[in-house]
Amino acid sequence: PFPSNAIPMFDSQEANTIQVFVSEYMLNSGLWALTTAGWFTKTFNAASLPSNSPYQLTSSSLLPENVQTPTTTKFLQAEPALVAETWVNVPKAQIDQISSAKIAVAPATNELVVAAAATAADDRVVLGPNVPLEFTCYVNSTNLPHITLQENKMGINATGACDVYAIINKANKLILRLTGGLYVALNAVGEPSTNSIKFSLLDLQIINLGVPKSLIGPVNLTELQKKLNAILKVAIPVMNAEVQKHKLPLPQIPLAVINNFKLNIKKGYLEVSAKPSFKPFN
Repeated sequence: PFPSNAIPMFDSQEANTIQVFVSEYMLNSGLWALTTAGWFTKTFNAASLPSNSPYQLTSSSLLPENVQTPTTTKFLQAEPALVAETWVNVPKAQIDQISSAKIAVAPATNELVVAAAATAADDRVVLGPNVPLEFTCYVNSTNLPHITLQENKMGINATGACDVYAIINKANKLILRLTGGLYVALNAVGEPSTNSIKFSLLDLQIINLGVPKSLIGPVNLTELQKKLNAILKVAIPVMNAEVQKHKLPLPQIPLAVINNFKLNIKKGYLEVSAKPSFKPFN
């Protein structure tokens, strides 16, 4: 699904005798295969964040403008022994409201409160304070990520979506669908000691955040994007340590020793080179 791009046949400035050129087209085709195989679907929750994260995956931390508290009538003290006796004194209008609404205990006053009744057509979610949030993010085959190679840097741009769930009464309730772009900057170097390619994560940013679906009312997109990017910034060292564990080994050549292994990121392609020596054949 990507156009091919031109690559050199030979680098006259490179002394190594074996040279391999890998185009953006080949790398993007590999990303396409991984995307269609579902590799870029991941769920994030509180356990995913580093300890020094400036924000938490909770309603109060990320979406304070959307947090609500039980907003209606206090109708009796939450003392179990008094419920039966006090019930008869509750006005009929409140009893009718109770039949179609949720009852909760207000911790500050120990009073039973009832939230406003929802209509059958209303699927909005009442988001209370400090509710844990969970993000399931994905890139699908209609929004293909693509790689751009510049001198000494590899950039990946992807467009995807995240479904945001509030964990309420141990159940996940969808509250938001976010869309936007993700920019990833990487570096790749040859590691002669292991004859492998090692990647490093340089940058990670969300861009152009949108909310095509919200069950909690209008969302402050500017603030939410800023908070998510602040979380990503402090997470880069942790994620980079994981990225660097996954080195790409060079293929083994029988009776050959790979010397002076190099990898250079050029505009539009990778250049991999080496100067092999050969063992005698017995």
